[in-house]
Amino acid sequence: MRGTKTSLFLVELMISLLLFAFCAAICLQIFNAASEQTRKSEALSKGVFRATEAAELYKAMGGDMDALGEHYGWRAMRVDNILIAYFDEAWEPVGNPILSSSITPSAVYEVHVTRGDDGVAKICVYDRKITNWVSEMPSYSSDTPIVIEPIFSIDVKAVA
Repeated sequence: MRGTKTSLFLVELMISLLLFAFCAAICLQIFNAASEQTRKSEALSKGVFRATEAAELYKAMGGDMDALGEHYGWRAMRVDNILIAYFDEAWEPVGNPILSSSITPSAVYEVHVTRGDDGVAKICVYDRKITNWVSEMPSYSSDTPIVIEPIFSIDVKAVA
């Protein structure tokens, strides 16, 4: 009689431990998802700030891409009518990762200012972690264009 009660207690204890482990696994997944959502929200918020800053500078400089490039200086790269400014994980300006001598580039985010013929600039914020992940996927062939969506974009017209 005593052995039956002990084995029932052990089975009940094992079931309770399994239930606890299952609930703990679910809680960890929810916590991980919440942490990722917080990181994305913070990146979006700071990206909006940097894009707004670039838009205000573009308007104040009358749409002059040269003056905007001089403002960002060494922290940006200019190709034709596109200016790309680089930022690290904390959204502090950093230099061009292509020209960087370090093995691991510190740039995580990019702000692109693209001026159109009509003087309207499109300002886009990109997350390089997503960009690098998509562009390094081996399943894409050279025939398939890789389209990378910005985390935020805004159009702005220069003040004349």
